[in-house]
Amino acid sequence: MARKVFLSILGTSFYNSCSYVYGDFRSSETRFAQQATLEFIHAKDWSNDDIAIFPLTAKAFNENWNREERQKPGTKEFVPYKGLNNILGDMNLPFEVKQISIPDGKDEKEMWQIFKIIYDELKDGDELYIDLTHSFRYLPMLLLVLSNYAKFLKKTSVKSLTYGNFEARCTDTNEAPISDLLPIVALQDWTVAAANFINNGNVKELRKLSDSTLNPILRQTGNSDKEILNTRNLIKSIEKTVLDFQTCRGMNIIKATNMSAFREDLNKTRTTFIEPLNPIIDVIEASFKKFGTTYSIQNGFYAAKWCFDNGLYQQAVTIFEENVVSFFCDKYGILIDDEVKRESLVKKALQLLISTEVKAKINTIELSENDQHILGQLMKDELLQSLAKDYSSLRSTRNDINHNGMRSLEAPQPPERLILKIGKNMNSILEKIDNFSSQKKIKTKQSNYALLINLSNHPYEQWDITQKQAAQAFGTCVDLPFPAVDPAGDEQYITQLAEEYRRHVHQLAETSVAGSVTVHLMGEMTFTYALLQMLREDGVPCIASTTERMSTDLGNGQKEMRFVFVRFRNYFNI
Repeated sequence: MARKVFLSILGTSFYNSCSYVYGDFRSSETRFAQQATLEFIHAKDWSNDDIAIFPLTAKAFNENWNREERQKPGTKEFVPYKGLNNILGDMNLPFEVKQISIPDGKDEKEMWQIFKIIYDELKDGDELYIDLTHSFRYLPMLLLVLSNYAKFLKKTSVKSLTYGNFEARCTDTNEAPISDLLPIVALQDWTVAAANFINNGNVKELRKLSDSTLNPILRQTGNSDKEILNTRNLIKSIEKTVLDFQTCRGMNIIKATNMSAFREDLNKTRTTFIEPLNPIIDVIEASFKKFGTTYSIQNGFYAAKWCFDNGLYQQAVTIFEENVVSFFCDKYGILIDDEVKRESLVKKALQLLISTEVKAKINTIELSENDQHILGQLMKDELLQSLAKDYSSLRSTRNDINHNGMRSLEAPQPPERLILKIGKNMNSILEKIDNFSSQKKIKTKQSNYALLINLSNHPYEQWDITQKQAAQAFGTCVDLPFPAVDPAGDEQYITQLAEEYRRHVHQLAETSVAGSVTVHLMGEMTFTYALLQMLREDGVPCIASTTERMSTDLGNGQKEMRFVFVRFRNYFNI
């Protein structure tokens, strides 16, 4: 069982007596807030395994520890003045009261001596009850820092942090408030948790604080407090998302399995009642801003970059190298979790491209006719050709790291060089992919036919003959159903949805037999506008269909309304 430790540094001043209060609690009348605090925390109910520790300078010992009388300041009069040690003896506490000597703390050397003396008195797992009332000069701050230090090295915890505010006493009742300073400890904890996440992506401390802060409230309310429940769920989804990165869960990352849950929980919990947590959530949201919430190969590249920025270099190089393979699997219609074809087609093509005997090696590979054709197409892919050397360098670095530097034909590379090499290879590959994706026209090399993508709520089969004939000028028409746009979604939701459909347009263009692509885009206005801006940036022509409203009088006050196609009209000229 953890040892309870009461810790308070005794000062040298002449203390006047009062009663200390907190809520319904009222202490005995006393000169020493330590007595009041021990009563407040019910120290008489502690066990004989517990302890009270009082660090004292020589002057504090002489003035306030063992006394029966003391000269009143400003006079020569001696008045009854029972020292703290004598008072504690009268309390009949069931545990040891220990006085330890400390220097005055007049310089940095003595400050560190005080720190070590107190720290050495603590044991692993101690529960600390700290009173700061009579601590002198910087000593209250030292106790706070020390308690935080011991929390990490000795797994201690602060259960109580109080200050007897004698200066705020009511002169009529001679009562002074006890101030509960425990929220300062909580603020320290949240600060450390924030630093851990911002500097290295570690979400462990956030989860621990969530459990210790929120779970007790949820137990009391039977999980009925929606704000608390949403906050806890948000932190859980953050943890799951980060764990995907830390453990290289490529399928979860690309499918946005936990990222989508994070976005959903974030929309429910924009602010929390825990003030220190709110800025942390803002930082986390910013670090995940680029990620899509649906299937996206780009998520893999974003995750690798996130890991690299947070010092997770092994995860970064592993995720990135595998995501390059997933990128080309996705481009050529290969399932990204098809382990055999990842190895025999995409990885093989990348390996062969840096070989001096490409053609001879291709002929020795046993593949089906269709797979042989895909491998040939991969070998001719200009983007794949351009990044093959960077990929090979990245793969070599990954092997060096994952095999502990024990399987390198040359001397293992120093850590600093490995990090620089990973960053250089990643940036080079991303730059080439970005340049490829932002070409002004979307074209393929299989054919000269054109493609019309119908992104609307009206399938091609329902078009009238006039509209179908007009559509022939834009090529073969394929339907891309218009999404059900959530009316409650915010601007970020619209942007993410538009990004998703931007990817769908590019995928249709890449996997079709089309030489050029036009998009017929009609539907909910904010989504349409967002997607138009993106496709215009990509150089993809977009058209709208215009109609004329025809009204037929059916009698009895009824009319029939029909919309007749007139023409297609460009949104913009490219």
